[in-house]
Amino acid sequence: MNYIFPLVWMVGLFFAVDEMTIGFQGMHVDKRRITYKNEGDGFQCDALCDDGFCYQFYFRNEPAQVKYTQLGLSPLHSRVMSLFDSLKDDYHCCGMDNLYNSTSFCKRAFTHPRKIKVHGVTRKGMRGIPSCVKQEEMKTRKKQIKARGKVKAAVLRGDPDCPNLIASSVYDTKPVHFLSMVCKELKWIVKERIVYNVETGCKEILKFLRMDYINDYNNEMGDVDISDQLRNVYRFDHWLCQRKWWWSILFWAVGVVLVNAYIIYLKVCQMEGVQKSAILTHHDFRKKVAMAWINPELYWPTEVNGPNSSNWKRRTATASVALSVESDLPQRARATQISDTSLGPYGALSIRLDTTKSHFPEIAKNKSRCSMHKWLGIETQKGITMCRTCNVNLCKDCFKLFHTTPNLEVKKETLRQKYNKH
Repeated sequence: MNYIFPLVWMVGLFFAVDEMTIGFQGMHVDKRRITYKNEGDGFQCDALCDDGFCYQFYFRNEPAQVKYTQLGLSPLHSRVMSLFDSLKDDYHCCGMDNLYNSTSFCKRAFTHPRKIKVHGVTRKGMRGIPSCVKQEEMKTRKKQIKARGKVKAAVLRGDPDCPNLIASSVYDTKPVHFLSMVCKELKWIVKERIVYNVETGCKEILKFLRMDYINDYNNEMGDVDISDQLRNVYRFDHWLCQRKWWWSILFWAVGVVLVNAYIIYLKVCQMEGVQKSAILTHHDFRKKVAMAWINPELYWPTEVNGPNSSNWKRRTATASVALSVESDLPQRARATQISDTSLGPYGALSIRLDTTKSHFPEIAKNKSRCSMHKWLGIETQKGITMCRTCNVNLCKDCFKLFHTTPNLEVKKETLRQKYNKH
């Protein structure tokens, strides 16, 4: 999983690191006592997630890398630094909660080869918060109301290994201490929330103030929680007595893979401009996966047993099925034009290499031109056919070439010379 996940996902500017819990009811030397999570006792791992996609994880029973422990880092921070090793770009912003964050770790993270900027809440004791920023919790209601909204801040200057580290505290219902290498300014912003008014008996819009950097942290920090939430909604091991440790880890791993697959599906639909009503819900996505596992011959769309295989067509070669398949295909007024952009990996014609789709030649209109010849700047040939799946007009010489050759945009000049010789 740690090998495959970085191959299919590009981490954005903001990501989060937090713990994941794997519930386990039996006995094991690495089982932890966990009273603060609904999952209960079990195993834990530190996970790096982006938009709900679990990019990397590091189990806490695994020994931390020696190269980080020799620098004086704790096993917890050493595991997090190992998670940073999997990143491919520099200057990411990492959100953390008060279990991880400290001034010394902010400095260590920025001296990492990937120059990670850390921001998040922290504890006021033993975490490097300067005394001028600390706020004590008020005991009486009157003092709490008076202290509410008080802001203290200090900026670290003159340290090139930890530039512009801001330590701040805001008194809300209690003091909240914060460390950030991302914050550019401290200001109050107006937020709105729909609340129920007991006096009027209606829902009303309540306006309140919040610090801008805390608002950014709240919006970016929940990546690991999103992954956990999606995994727990339709998990299939609630009814199992998880007294064998390998079953617990296996079911957790399958759940993480399914969540990552769904996140990728949503991202692909977003990039392709799929209408929201046509995107599968999490439930329907899981159902399709389950049906494919239960009956792959009927529900798994592969070349061997899927809807495009010869076995499938032989069993379902009826006029009604053919008409229903044709009616489900998108209808467009004009054919899609071939261009360098449309042939790219995220272009409109990237579907041309998808072997799970039906790519059959049909008779095109009399005045149709071959899109491949038109793209190459060559006179169109006769005998034009149409691929309804790709919605492209092609001559008989270009039909197979178009559906089997990757990176056509790179081979454009070579193809032009080849066609000119003919």
